[in-house]
Amino acid sequence: YPERIFFKRRISNLFKLGNATDVGLAALLVLSLGLTYWYGFPFLAGAVSTRIPVSAEIEMGDAMYDNMIRTYTVDQALTVKVNDFARSIDFKTRYPIRVTVVKEKDANAFALPGGNIVVFDGILRKMKTKEELAALLAHEVSHVHYRHSLRNIFRSLGGYLFISLLLNDINGIVTVLADNSNALANLTYSRELETEADQKAMAIFKSEGLDLKGFVDLFTLLKNEHGGAESLKILSTHPLTGERLLAAEKMV
Repeated sequence: YPERIFFKRRISNLFKLGNATDVGLAALLVLSLGLTYWYGFPFLAGAVSTRIPVSAEIEMGDAMYDNMIRTYTVDQALTVKVNDFARSIDFKTRYPIRVTVVKEKDANAFALPGGNIVVFDGILRKMKTKEELAALLAHEVSHVHYRHSLRNIFRSLGGYLFISLLLNDINGIVTVLADNSNALANLTYSRELETEADQKAMAIFKSEGLDLKGFVDLFTLLKNEHGGAESLKILSTHPLTGERLLAAEKMV
């Protein structure tokens, strides 16, 4: 009888240990899947996005643009003028640059993958020189050229896009991007990406013989429009730091 009680207790303890182990393993598995989804997939999707053909990237960007532009009122006259102006500059990129000016009071602009750039007329009406506009466009083109927009978007939607990337399902990727186009237009760039875009934009200016003071004027305009340089948000909420303004002044 005592042996049966002891044996029963041992079995009971064993089952308790097994249940606890199962729960722990399940929790570990859920945690691992969560970390993979939130961190692993975005990283892998961002890395794989750099291997997407330019033609496919343009198709994705166009799908996003078509879905998003419906929420804005396009200024057709200014759009024609700004595109004429953009064609006079060699941006040193393989992407077809297409600018759309929309009627919005905010001093803002943003770039989509593949070459579409949306500019708010609020920033155009505050500019005083053509170099300011050239600086704005050169900065945005540089984000397109280096695929900053594409990489940010793929990182943001990594969990949704990773399987489509593995299956080479371009149509599936285009659908996801189009469905999320409005939210994706407001993604922010890191300081590293902003610096890279600034440097290429200034290199374009030097190559074209344009006055680099256009960057100082543009940053100053935005600083005055939005307040302190450290709190300024420019070009789809890109952070404009005091260091960037000082870098432009130093380059001049």
